[in-house]
Amino acid sequence: MRVQAQDLTMQYDDAGRIIEVFRDLTLDVASGTSVAVVGESGVGKTTLLYVLGALEKPVRGTIAIGEQSLDDVVRSGTDIAHFRGKHIGFVFQFHHLLPEFDAVENVAMPLLIQ
Repeated sequence: MRVQAQDLTMQYDDAGRIIEVFRDLTLDVASGTSVAVVGESGVGKTTLLYVLGALEKPVRGTIAIGEQSLDDVVRSGTDIAHFRGKHIGFVFQFHHLLPEFDAVENVAMPLLIQ
């Protein structure tokens, strides 16, 4: 599924001090393409993935997953968590597996929740 981001800006307010993570970032990843996001610790890799995965909202910019703009998804009244559950998959850096299940059962857990 194609992922497009246009003019993304992400920043945080740290006790009145604005920390800009990235500004005016544009990205177009074609369906079936693999991408590696690399860089030193603290440069915004995880923040970028969170924004592209609809876990965080950018300060500015637009994101489209497939043919759907995330802004349009929200405006339509669709729950963004529901959209994310159907269209976006994550393997988190700090995963928390359920110890009573094996690896395959842990990975399949979102399918059972649907």
